[in-house]
Amino acid sequence: MDKHKQLEQLDEQLLAGLMAEADRLPPEEIVGAVNPWKTAIHRILAGMVLTTITLNFYGLNYLLPLVGMVLLLLGTRTLRKENSWMKGCFGLTVARTGLLMVQLLRNTTVRFDLLMDSFPYASLLQGVEGFLVVLLTFGTIVCLWRGLAAIRRKAGLPEKNGTGASLLVWYGLTCILALVNYEGLILPLAMLVVYLLIIRGLYKLSHSLDEAGFVVQPAPVKLSDWAVAAVIAGVLAAGAVVSYLFLSGYPMDWQPVEAVESTERTEICEQLTELGFPEGILDDLTDEDILACKDAAAVVVTTNNYPVNDGNLVWSGRSSRTVYEVKELRITGIGVLLEGERERWKLFHYFTWTTDPGFPGTESIQIWPTSRLSEGWWMDGEPSGRLLVNRDGQTYTAPYAFLGSQSYTTGSFLFGGQPQTDLFAAFSLPRWGENKRGYVSYTVGEAMDGYIIDSWFNYTHQRSWFQYPVESAMENQLSGSWNLNGPFKEVQDALQFYPTEEEIKMLS
Repeated sequence: MDKHKQLEQLDEQLLAGLMAEADRLPPEEIVGAVNPWKTAIHRILAGMVLTTITLNFYGLNYLLPLVGMVLLLLGTRTLRKENSWMKGCFGLTVARTGLLMVQLLRNTTVRFDLLMDSFPYASLLQGVEGFLVVLLTFGTIVCLWRGLAAIRRKAGLPEKNGTGASLLVWYGLTCILALVNYEGLILPLAMLVVYLLIIRGLYKLSHSLDEAGFVVQPAPVKLSDWAVAAVIAGVLAAGAVVSYLFLSGYPMDWQPVEAVESTERTEICEQLTELGFPEGILDDLTDEDILACKDAAAVVVTTNNYPVNDGNLVWSGRSSRTVYEVKELRITGIGVLLEGERERWKLFHYFTWTTDPGFPGTESIQIWPTSRLSEGWWMDGEPSGRLLVNRDGQTYTAPYAFLGSQSYTTGSFLFGGQPQTDLFAAFSLPRWGENKRGYVSYTVGEAMDGYIIDSWFNYTHQRSWFQYPVESAMENQLSGSWNLNGPFKEVQDALQFYPTEEEIKMLS
């Protein structure tokens, strides 16, 4: 075969190969790179759905809005050079993303709630935040509505876009339902169907632009889409690490205990020791609590050790039981009979960690006072107490982050919520030191004869940092959680005795 025929055959094979390749569609990523309109509008629509319709389980109510906001950000970033409306939509989306990140990060620490509790205009600030969220959302919809109309005009299509107006009306009705605390089911379901129809209309609109051959010139960017998502995730992760490591507990004011000799204190302590008050605990009481026990007539004491670990499951035949080799928390209940015409008792609930408590998160004490459980007693004065820890031979003390009465609503499956008021003490233990301990004390007076002293001490310990959103041990107690295999563990102790003129009968 001569060279001329060889060249002809080679040309025919090359032409056939080119024709075969021409019949194939280019990959989707290449199409998106040439005309990014389709990718951008699909991200915007998906982001709108994820930021509006969320699922309240497995943390999806936090994850889905974040993913949706990132998609909105990336979609509007691509189209921001198309017109001023789309540029405004991008700017508002940036603001919404930043606000959402702040909301997600403040859920990683208990310090934010403490700050809000101390802020005199906290409710006003929360109202402003809610209004800002609504304002940014409506602004985004308006800019998107007008921006899409301008893009249709640019593509030579009619400007009509009733879906944008419908979306505004839909969000308006949603805000009204939220304001009136609507609790029905039929109307929200109908609203959901309408919303999906509106999104379907926006999708058809984007598809018509695609069919018309509309080509977007993507705005220049310095960071890729993956880089933007990585920056947002990195900021959230770094903020969460800082919060969990350094802002997981209450700010506590630990100060060295200054030993001041007092003849009166010494005499009262000697008297209480003779009546049976534990001498080691007496050393930890404040001067005010010691002086309140002057001329005491009797002392009762109970001590119990409790585990805060999960124990070990031991099988014996077909039955099993949980064995606790270590019981980390020692709780001592003490009652001191005070002088007076009517019977008065000063009650102490004292706790000691026999081992290191571990994660330095939040702790909470909830006391069911005997005045709550029995009409025969009334609360006499305010509660008192403090925390203590040793380090290098020095004792340090700190007041509770919160100590006092707290009203809340108990949950009940059969009878609904019931209002209740108990004593609470919220605090955090330090990472350093040993022999970590503390106490809470209150006084009750006799209202009627023949009633027992029945004071319950409920201690909730945070065992792990792994929780989101973060709640304090006190919030956990107020919510009435069962604390099964969670970050919190509750220990319960009771000081129960029946005082009569003849004797004091211990019941626990």
